Amino acid sequence: MSAASSGQVILEAKGLVKRFGGLVAVNQTDFSVREGQMVGVIGPNGAGKSTLFNLLAGAFRPTQGTISVLGHDTTRMSADRVCKLGLARTFQIVRPLRRLTVLENVMVGALVRTNSVHEARKRASAVVERVGLGQYADMPATALSLANLKRMEVARALATRPRILLLDEMMAGLNSAELDNFIALVRTLNQEGLTIVIVEHVIEAVVSLCERITVMSYGQKIAEGPPDQVLADPQVIAAYLGDSADDA
Repeated sequence: MSAASSGQVILEAKGLVKRFGGLVAVNQTDFSVREGQMVGVIGPNGAGKSTLFNLLAGAFRPTQGTISVLGHDTTRMSADRVCKLGLARTFQIVRPLRRLTVLENVMVGALVRTNSVHEARKRASAVVERVGLGQYADMPATALSLANLKRMEVARALATRPRILLLDEMMAGLNSAELDNFIALVRTLNQEGLTIVIVEHVIEAVVSLCERITVMSYGQKIAEGPPDQVLADPQVIAAYLGDSADDA
């Protein structure tokens, strides 16, 4: 866990509301992350976690409320502008650019920061090595295993040179060894100074990595605090841990 809890707040949402017609997906939610922290967001399916991520990353605009990233008001900013400020995100379903190699897929992220293909290739090469995919750099991305596709997804986000990284369900579907390796990678990235927010159903990973957990249910934040405290909360047990096995 990060020791940087005393850092300044670099990601903050206040009074967030997101409506889709008559559905309130996120309802009056406050959320903040300090520099250097690793924070988890958990909750049953349909709790509003992914909607919150999409709001923070600029993919959705809130119906109400405000968002600040690294001191900038990003409430109405587009996702590409938010990314250029220093916030990158992964996607739950990894969709590689099928005709490109692993390295070329990661170069797409690097091109956020430069118009130079040479510089993008250099940055992407370093990141591919950093996440343990160096031996696969020139392979078609479609030839990767699920675990390595997820590493490539993280690499593509890292290539944008973020200060804040949002990881969306990156550990789902991994076997025990793959999960341990992925947890180790994420922990190291955080120890190197990257602020990380994780939406995840794999409780083992959240408890192992995060110093603070936010729990959502029906679009609202119902608990927040250290993992052991939050997971013992009767309201959390009822809303999340007491749900069906498919949600756990």
